[in-house]
Amino acid sequence: HGASSAPAGLLPASARNVHVTARAPRLGPPPPSPAESRECYSRTDFKDYRGHQSLSAWGVACLPWAEAAPANGWRVEDFPNADLRDNYCRRPFGMRCAWCYTDRVSHGHNWDCCDVGA
Repeated sequence: HGASSAPAGLLPASARNVHVTARAPRLGPPPPSPAESRECYSRTDFKDYRGHQSLSAWGVACLPWAEAAPANGWRVEDFPNADLRDNYCRRPFGMRCAWCYTDRVSHGHNWDCCDVGA
């Protein structure tokens, strides 16, 4: 009684050495996040970062801009497009990263870069 005489369509796929590959349905892009929750930026210099990161890359809490800026000789009002609210990491000027002031002096200064993704 050798090989089965059942038609190939009735054999399990494993017996027919058939590889079935399903195609994922084509989906459009996800809906945009609400503006208040976006953690994104498009510029590689981070000047447009508007997320909610409030810890330096070293894990130190950022100080509120409204207090830290005057203590360092400048005013938040001088940078109206930088969104310097609360203690969120930003890049209003200088530096090479999104940054914030901290109460810890490291590297000879009282600010640190923030890890906002790359």
